[in-house]
Parts: sequence; structure tokens; C-alpha cells
Amino acid sequence: MFHNLRIRPAKLSDKTGIEELMNSGLYVHRHLDWRTTVDWLGKEPFFVAENNYGICSVLACIPEPAKIGWVRAFATNRTSELNGDWNVLFSKVMDYYQDHPIKMLPAMGIQEWFSDLLKRHGFHFLQYVVVLKWDAGKSFDHSSPEINMRLMKETDTIEVTEVDNQAFELLWQIPSAAMILALHQSAYSTVAFINGKVIGYQLSTSRMGTAHLARLAVLPSYQGRSIGQALVNDMLTHFSKLGISEITVNTQSDNAASLTLYKKMNFRSTGETYPVFLYEL
Repeated sequence: MFHNLRIRPAKLSDKTGIEELMNSGLYVHRHLDWRTTVDWLGKEPFFVAENNYGICSVLACIPEPAKIGWVRAFATNRTSELNGDWNVLFSKVMDYYQDHPIKMLPAMGIQEWFSDLLKRHGFHFLQYVVVLKWDAGKSFDHSSPEINMRLMKETDTIEVTEVDNQAFELLWQIPSAAMILALHQSAYSTVAFINGKVIGYQLSTSRMGTAHLARLAVLPSYQGRSIGQALVNDMLTHFSKLGISEITVNTQSDNAASLTLYKKMNFRSTGETYPVFLYEL
């Protein structure tokens, strides 16, 4: 029931309550992001629903990059009110976007219950994100084309962001602030350059003996010159020397160029997919 439910914008002082909900809520969705849910506090639209027991539901759809309002987080600890809590919070998000127009409102169905929720409430399927895993058992060619590479520095992030934004469509771009966060969270990140100009980059993370190629991009005008291959080869060589052979990467199911490259580099589909949905504004 909603008569005791209060809906309001999230405040910085809600940090503890939101963390508790995101850690122990009955239904919890977190977008695959460089920020935690509470890192978005202070940005809009981010709403909480509270009852007499405290915060019981949250919904954050902060646009980053500008005009792309990804569903960053949704959670509720009220099993019987899953649809109702979504409705009341999402209506507040829609009210916000009446005055702050965006181009897209996408969401990733990481869990089946969330995919079903999105489909019930007007989101339509857009594409899949597929998960690939490196087949370390196959022969590994450590050679690479002669391309200049070095470790990425924070001073590179402006150029790297420009590469990223030219290489990816708007839906998948990340801004420079997120790129800095990604660099700080990465385990191994490199740039490819010509005459001092950054033309490509890769950014990888590592955790508990595994690694993940989180971002790979090459300027469109330099694509087709094996620069992406060289960056991936260098990444694989780096982690292989550390004894890490479980290496994954995600890409869009309709990104033929990426799929061709990763197949060439001995990445194989794990069969794991995440549907991406879009709400028509």
C-alpha cells in the first residue's frame, strides 16, 4: 500500500539508508558502472521512497553522458509492491524529465526479474550485451604490429575520452570524469599513439585472479590498421605474465567489428547475455 509512502529526492544524508537497501534489499538492480549507487547522491533524478521504517525503495536515472538517462539503480525491500514502487518512483523520474529533456532512457536487464519489470512497464528490447572469455588453451601469438604504446596517465584522459566518444555511439560513450574514475579503478591501461597523438586505448580491471577488458577504442580514422589487435595483444601478454588466464570482455551483439576482433584474439562466447532496453520518451 502507498498511503504511508513518502516520495522525495535523495539527500546526501540518505547515504547509510541507501547503502543498507542496496546491500540487503529483496530486489536490487545496479547498473554496470564505475560509480556505486551512493556516489550518485547529489545528482538528479534520484528518488527515494520511505515509510515508517525508513527508506524502502530507490530509483536513480542520472544522465551521464548528458542526454542518456541510464537506470543506474533500482531497489525495493517490499516484495508485494515491486511494480507499485517502480511505478511511483518512475513517475517522478518522468516528471523530472519533462523539464530536463533527454534523448534516451535505457536500462540493462542484468537480472531476469528486472528485465521482466522493464518489459511490463513500457521498455522495449534494443540489443544484447554479450560476454566473451579468452580461450587461454589456444596458441597465443605474442607478436603485435609495430605500434607505439605506453601506460595511460591521468593527463591522457581528455584525449582518451575524445577517442572513446568518436569510436562509440552516444548510448555507450563515457565522459571524462567517468574515464578518470575508470583509470583509477583499472589494473592495466594503455594508450596507442602516433607523433604524440593518442589514437586508441584499452582499460582493463583485475580481481581475484581474473581480468576484464573493460574498454577498448580506436579513432575511426585509424581503424583497420591492427591498432585494436595490438592493444588487446599487449593486455593479454601483461596478464599472462602475471599468471592470469581467465580474461573476459563484453560487447554489443550487433558490433560486428568488435566480435570479429575478439574471435581473432581467441575470445569465445560464454553464452551469457544482458538485454538492453529503451523507454520511448
